[in-house]
Amino acid sequence: MSHSTFHCALIATVLLLAVFRNTDAAEPSGIEGELSEERFLSVLATGSAPLRALDEDYVAAEGARRSAGSFENPSLTFERETFEASTDQSTVRLEWKPPLDGRRGAAVRAGNALVRAADAERAWQRLQLRAEYRSIYAEWALAHARVNTLREHATEMKELVRRFQARASRGEESGLDAKRLELAAFALSSDVAKGEAEYAHAHAHAIGAATFPASPLTAHALRSAVPLLPVLPRPPVELHEAGEGHAHAHLDVEAQRRTLEAAELEARAAGRILTFPSLAGAWTRIDEEGSSLEGYFWGLTLELPLFDRNQGDRHAGAKRMEIERARLDLLESHARTEHEAAEKSYRVLFERAQSTDAIEETAQAVAAASRASFLTGEMSLTDLFDTLASVLESRLAALDLYGDALAAHRELEILNGPSSHATGETK
Repeated sequence: MSHSTFHCALIATVLLLAVFRNTDAAEPSGIEGELSEERFLSVLATGSAPLRALDEDYVAAEGARRSAGSFENPSLTFERETFEASTDQSTVRLEWKPPLDGRRGAAVRAGNALVRAADAERAWQRLQLRAEYRSIYAEWALAHARVNTLREHATEMKELVRRFQARASRGEESGLDAKRLELAAFALSSDVAKGEAEYAHAHAHAIGAATFPASPLTAHALRSAVPLLPVLPRPPVELHEAGEGHAHAHLDVEAQRRTLEAAELEARAAGRILTFPSLAGAWTRIDEEGSSLEGYFWGLTLELPLFDRNQGDRHAGAKRMEIERARLDLLESHARTEHEAAEKSYRVLFERAQSTDAIEETAQAVAAASRASFLTGEMSLTDLFDTLASVLESRLAALDLYGDALAAHRELEILNGPSSHATGETK
């Protein structure tokens, strides 16, 4: 190889390495190791696609408010009349109805109330969306914890079967007991398969919810992530009494209150049957046999409410106020009791869930002791089966209890309002 050929090959190698390095840098690196609930919820940042999808009603309310505040367009008319061959008349007319009858002001105030109602409803929907994403993450994290628990139990069972079969082959144990252990290990492996299927479903659900254009998380990153169980925030020291304060804190109640306000303003606008007259001004020019005559005139048009006096709109407006007021009364009544019930429920589940770590340690210690006792002949196979089954059942029950506590906290967070968002740490 010549000297110039060697240099060309070296340059090409360097360029290829640079290309591969840039490609690796552009490729999503993934989430190394553990993923927290807070990181998962970062996909709900301001302006994200899931939040923008909730803006439809708010945008429609804003558009209606702008339309309510706009003036009516004036009309411009041009007319030309010919009476005889030598006589022509030209008229330019401008007509406009000023918004001075009170309807526009009432419509603008009603539009503002509807915008506030839509804003409160959007905030309520965002709280529910956050709770939904927290539920998706919790389902994923709990499924991960369950399948790990089942895998650990299955691994220990396989090791026990291996050791027991070796002893049975030497005639130290019963061959029938060895077969019973094999069957128990097979049954446990089917539970592991079911747990893995549930985890795969929950994992796919989490990836589907968190990956969309401009999301801070990617499917590549989530596939290698290990979800941590969310921490349970400590409940308030004092139990809050349910009352007006909590009823007013509910965003759905606030949205309904604004909707009632808008209905009252719309009914007030519909009650106005007299409209301001339309004003008109015109310029006219008459041409006749070489001479011309021109001048101005003005006038007004008043609509007489003899037949149509907004009877339908007034009736509908009055009934709508009754309906919206009834809805508000129901929401406020429910809000007074829902918050106290949710707080009590979470307090009970939180206290019970604090024992999950202790139960996990006790269960593992009991499992190890029972296996050792069985291998030394101090425990029968039947007793071993019963003990290991209770160990596994208690570990899975602890996870179920923790999941119930997480669900109770999600409900309490919705009722507390947006200021209660607690990111917390991860367990």
